[in-house]
Amino acid sequence: MKKFLASLTIFFCIFTFSVSGETPRFVINSGHTALISSLDYLSDDNLLFSGSHDGIVKVWNSTSGDLIYQLQLSHLPIQDIKVCQNNPYLAAVISDGLNSINLVVWNWQT
Repeated sequence: MKKFLASLTIFFCIFTFSVSGETPRFVINSGHTALISSLDYLSDDNLLFSGSHDGIVKVWNSTSGDLIYQLQLSHLPIQDIKVCQNNPYLAAVISDGLNSINLVVWNWQT
């Protein structure tokens, strides 16, 4: 039985659904207080990572829709995130869009 994941960023919510031979079900997970600027997916662990302009990275279980981790990396907007497929590290680019650009590396399992 194969499962597929689709993610849409609409306003401040992440909509996820899985299709496994049955009627798709939608799960709405809210929590970011600003625009979600980046998503990345760790397929081996079924984890969806969301980075937002609120400076927060959230790690979601893409099967259940549950929030697993949340980390306030900065008060500046997160512009992009990328998850390492082989190690529990996430890199985030944080910038005010003017003068400050930072790269933050986070071990999301700690």
